[in-house]
Amino acid sequence: MKNLIVAILFLMLPVLSIGQAGYEIGFPFVRNYTTTDYQAHAQNFAIAGDQQGIMYFGNFAGVLQYDGETWRLIPTENTTKVSALAIDSAGKVYVGARGEIGFLEPDKTGTLKFTSLLKDFKAKYPPFYDILHVFIVGNKVHFIAGNLIFTLENGEITIWTAPREIQNAFLVRDIIFLQVKETGLVTWRDKKLEAHDQGAIFSGARVISAMLPYHGTKTLIATSSQGLFLMEEGTIRPFNAKANDLLTKNPVTSGVALSDGTIALGTSRMGIIVMSDDGNIRQIIDKGASLQNSFVQTLYINNDNTLWAALNNGISMIEIPSPLTYFDEKSGLMGGVNQVMRFQNTCYVATYQGLYYYDEASLGFLPVKEIISACWRIVSFNNDLFAATSQGIFAVRNKKATLIRDGFTLSLITSTKEPSSLYLGETSGFYKMTRKGGDWVVQKFAGVDEEIDDLKTDISGNIWGLSLSKGLFRYIPGEAALSFFNEKNGLPGNQGLTINPLNNTI
Repeated sequence: MKNLIVAILFLMLPVLSIGQAGYEIGFPFVRNYTTTDYQAHAQNFAIAGDQQGIMYFGNFAGVLQYDGETWRLIPTENTTKVSALAIDSAGKVYVGARGEIGFLEPDKTGTLKFTSLLKDFKAKYPPFYDILHVFIVGNKVHFIAGNLIFTLENGEITIWTAPREIQNAFLVRDIIFLQVKETGLVTWRDKKLEAHDQGAIFSGARVISAMLPYHGTKTLIATSSQGLFLMEEGTIRPFNAKANDLLTKNPVTSGVALSDGTIALGTSRMGIIVMSDDGNIRQIIDKGASLQNSFVQTLYINNDNTLWAALNNGISMIEIPSPLTYFDEKSGLMGGVNQVMRFQNTCYVATYQGLYYYDEASLGFLPVKEIISACWRIVSFNNDLFAATSQGIFAVRNKKATLIRDGFTLSLITSTKEPSSLYLGETSGFYKMTRKGGDWVVQKFAGVDEEIDDLKTDISGNIWGLSLSKGLFRYIPGEAALSFFNEKNGLPGNQGLTINPLNNTI
């Protein structure tokens, strides 16, 4: 596993640095937190983080506080489910819970405690269940319930009663949007509802799960099970994204925009679906990608652009976006990695169990089916890819392989001095293979009749190799014989050597 991660790291970094589209994306690194870690209820519903990096989570048992090392549970007054959190610019944490609203403040010992905003509230108000969201706009804090909106301003609370049930609420560019049952999508401003053109299309079964800023003044709307929509200047239209096929089968629960321009959508069945801004699937982060639970309640980006997920069972921190991802057996790769190469815009990986290529459609690796043994080396030669395997030499074209030479081939290389030939290290010696017409002509070099397990070229195009007992040798293309090097040339011996080009030197 360690070798695999290192190999892919060296492949990915130069690709990511130039911002090239269509590069391979592996699994992100995920840290899962369970009830054993935070000692509270399994279910979590809300997330917020302050400028110091302290994270807060809405849990069935109260508010969880996490400073990166220690977890602490802060119960509400009635020890109820916390479903919404928000933090203002001063770092005060506001809490929306089942039948409760309030905030966290330190007691005399400096320990954060929950303080209810309704305990001494004199005005009568209808009973409410869960708080859907807490939004902070300017100096106002809005607690949005299913039929009420409590607004805290300058220490005073006012209440607005909705004409119908509020199904969900969203804050986009400091504007509060409500999805109201039998009415659809509306804007809530100055305690008044403002209808949107075509907002009524969300008055029925289309439940909105997320609204995010998109491309300037546009807004992306993700529904629970009926795909994506775009809103611009009040006009709403379907977003014909490729991701819709997956999103309509996996109910969306939440969404956030990531710092690299991609969009992460939480689902109730498939974990997190990451899509590009043009609607193509980029990543699926589910149990196969080490996410501990595939039911995502909500997503949150903290101040260092790390993605957090509140799950139906646990909490997860996902390092995304990140220049470093990994590929393993769950990505389709089997066996330890010997070599990674990009050939004709496709990533090929040679492993102890064959040759694999990255398939964008499946977001993983598929095997070159004709190669069923260890693949030791791959090289590009005359617009084809050639693979040295335990079966022999294969020519790979259009992801299909053709055997062109039997034998156990451990190494394979080309030389700038003689670009028309391939050089082979086999268990029976050192060979040159040249194509003439439609046939391959094979020449065996005298002097080594044993395993050649490594071949390298120097800056001049000379070929250096290692034989099992005779040690290091050099072949200068065009010459007849090999030159051998041993203790007389300053080497410690013939055993345990490796060849490494560095700074134009062998």
